[in-house]
Amino acid sequence: MTLRQKAHTAQRGGETQKAERLYKALLKQECIPEDIGNLGALLTQQGKLQEAIDLYQKYLKRWPDSEQILCNAASANFQKGNSHDAINLLELAIIKNPGSLTPARQLARFFLSIKNNQKAKYILEAFCERNPKEGLGWLELGIVHCRMEAQEDALNAFECGSRILPNHCGLIANRLTIHKDLNQLNKAEYLFNSLTKEQKKHPFVEGAWSGVLMNSQRAEEAIKILEPLNKKQPEIASNWINLAACQKAIKFNLASQRSLKQGLKFCPNNRSLESALAQSFSETGETAKAIKLLKQHLKEWETFTDTHIFNIQFIGSASRLIQPEELSEIALKWEKQTQLKGVGPIWQDNMHNKLDGRRIRVGYISSDFCNHPVARFLLPVLESHDTNLVEIIGLSCGPHKDGVTELISNCCEKWVELNAANDMEIARVISDMRIDVLIELGGFTGYSRIGSLVHKPAPIQISYLGYFAPTFLKCIDGWVGDSELFESLTPLEKTHNLINIEGGYMAFKPPQLPTIDREEGEKLRFGSFNNSRKLGKDSIKLFCKILNTFPDSQLVLKSITFVEQEEKNRIRNLFIEAGLNPNQLIMLDWIAGTEAHMTLYKWVDIALDPFPYGGATTTAEALWMGVPVIALAGDGMVGRLSSSLLRSAGCDEWIAKNFSEYELIAKKLAFDGPRSINSRQALRLKVSESKLADGKRVAKELERHYIKKIEELKLY
Repeated sequence: MTLRQKAHTAQRGGETQKAERLYKALLKQECIPEDIGNLGALLTQQGKLQEAIDLYQKYLKRWPDSEQILCNAASANFQKGNSHDAINLLELAIIKNPGSLTPARQLARFFLSIKNNQKAKYILEAFCERNPKEGLGWLELGIVHCRMEAQEDALNAFECGSRILPNHCGLIANRLTIHKDLNQLNKAEYLFNSLTKEQKKHPFVEGAWSGVLMNSQRAEEAIKILEPLNKKQPEIASNWINLAACQKAIKFNLASQRSLKQGLKFCPNNRSLESALAQSFSETGETAKAIKLLKQHLKEWETFTDTHIFNIQFIGSASRLIQPEELSEIALKWEKQTQLKGVGPIWQDNMHNKLDGRRIRVGYISSDFCNHPVARFLLPVLESHDTNLVEIIGLSCGPHKDGVTELISNCCEKWVELNAANDMEIARVISDMRIDVLIELGGFTGYSRIGSLVHKPAPIQISYLGYFAPTFLKCIDGWVGDSELFESLTPLEKTHNLINIEGGYMAFKPPQLPTIDREEGEKLRFGSFNNSRKLGKDSIKLFCKILNTFPDSQLVLKSITFVEQEEKNRIRNLFIEAGLNPNQLIMLDWIAGTEAHMTLYKWVDIALDPFPYGGATTTAEALWMGVPVIALAGDGMVGRLSSSLLRSAGCDEWIAKNFSEYELIAKKLAFDGPRSINSRQALRLKVSESKLADGKRVAKELERHYIKKIEELKLY
């Protein structure tokens, strides 16, 4: 075996120091550029950067055109912090080797690492122009376009690459993913069906196709692909995230959490997995764990995805475990970083006509225009707007469509589908439509496109309905609520311009209501139909205390998460551990359909609202079904959603200031025994005549504030 072969063998076997000695021995004989590249790489690997740089400089005098030495020297200089020298070396390598992708790719990736995406794009575009038949060059260019959120350009690059390398599964997988991101699900399916059996079975293609299935709401099909795929390739974090998302979509939250934990075993410190696991912890009541996971890399917040930032804001605000000062700081840093992607307040790019003789253009932007609480609370308002005063524009950014979507869209004079657009593209659409007042309905929630508002596409931008806390963003000109919600805010949380809607900021009037009834039985039944993630230890403890006061009573629980038997068992055990007699506990199965769900209030005589994150839709539905709701007036908006609704409904007597009052109200209501059908019907009538049912009241108040804002700012 020659000395060079021995050096190669030692290097491949991980015997670093032995390989280094052998390569250095080669330098005294007749070495070749490959030897210099390999030795330099070994030195760099051991942190001997200056020694590696000196080696490269010496031998570049002998082989000035060597691509390997130039690229390796650039890598060592990058790691040493000599960026200028590294760039010069790579630019020289590109000149000397114009047909080679390696130096162009290396230089582009460096610029990507320092967030100079434009420079990276320029380098790869120039390479592809010189070498149009190099399929992998188009692959690299497509990846850069993806980083720049230019999905159409990325798709074009990947398609160019596929024409040259039709069997390259990385290019195929990327095309599937882009079709998914652009909501071109039919095109994705057509592409997948055109593949050979072998191509379909490639791990990259399987992973991409599972994402398409997930977005097509075919979660169970995606799971069948992802579970075996994760056994074959457990090191790919995105597949674990997709598996967990699919399991969550079919309401298997605990299985989803296990998948995320398993993924982190193979992909430790992966930020996306950590963020998803934190969200999962919050949904199983383990909020402290969620906060700890989200904050462990907080000093490196610049590297966080929008999803991670949104989770910090949402979970921190919902749990009140992160102080407003810290949430504000994170939000403002994120806003400043996001602004750098744009060109400033873009609403000024278009002339806005004066209001004389025209209506106010009001845009409502949401990813939840479907059978979702946001849409159901918004519908009575949209139905009641004065169309002689306002022109309503619906800006839909969500993937889900159903009957409620149709009801919402029918209330809008213009309807724009923006699900496939990125935040900058959405901002441009809004600006071009010359919207006067933009109402964002998502805040820091999943699928929210609040990032588009950072670029200020409208002169007046207001937060309403979909988020229970301040966003702290400077781009938001007002935050809609009411006196009940705003009363317990901290001074910092009041820094937004608070828009107070007299009589309550929400309206709720279901389009269809089931007939009021009561399930047979003489026992008094307390109940909670809130999502089980809201059933924290303090709520469970108080609920059990109330039930133990009335040992003949029962507690009826229903949650969308009860599809998963394991979750039902978890909640049952928590109540039993807190001292509840298991014979007192009734757990209803999840049932599809809003009307069918509301019918189940026949099982409940008195509803108990959890805390610190109370109900909203569940509270309103219970009242409409004639069931009184006991709520704690907690801290912040998140703790006062139910008390706000109760005040609007004229049911102030069921709002407790503390735990003792909560118990006292329960005792008073329980004293009357099981709630009769007549008393339920009387409560429904009261609610139907209350401010809660009056969408016109809320719409009129909002319109008044819209006009006031325009007049205050003297915009036109």
